[in-house]
Amino acid sequence: MIRFLGNNKLNGALSESKSSSLLNVDLSYNNLVGSIPSWVNGTSLQLSLVANNFTLDSSNSRKLSRDNYGDYVIPRGSHQV
Repeated sequence: MIRFLGNNKLNGALSESKSSSLLNVDLSYNNLVGSIPSWVNGTSLQLSLVANNFTLDSSNSRKLSRDNYGDYVIPRGSHQV
C-alpha cells in the first residue's frame, strides 16, 4: 500500500502500530510530533518524515538509516538532535 499524505497539515504523534501492507508512506511537511515509532525499522518500508517536529535522541535516531528510507527526518523547531 502506498500513501502520500505530505503537506496536509496533519498534527499529533504517529501510532505505535501500522498496517502490515504499508510499503511506502510520505508524511513530509506536516506538524507531526513525538518520538519515532519502532515500526519505522520495517525492512521493506519506504518512509519520508521530512519537515515535521519529531523529538530525536540517541535512542530513536538509530532507527533512521539511509539504506531503508528515501529521506532523513528533519525536525523543525528547537528539538534536540
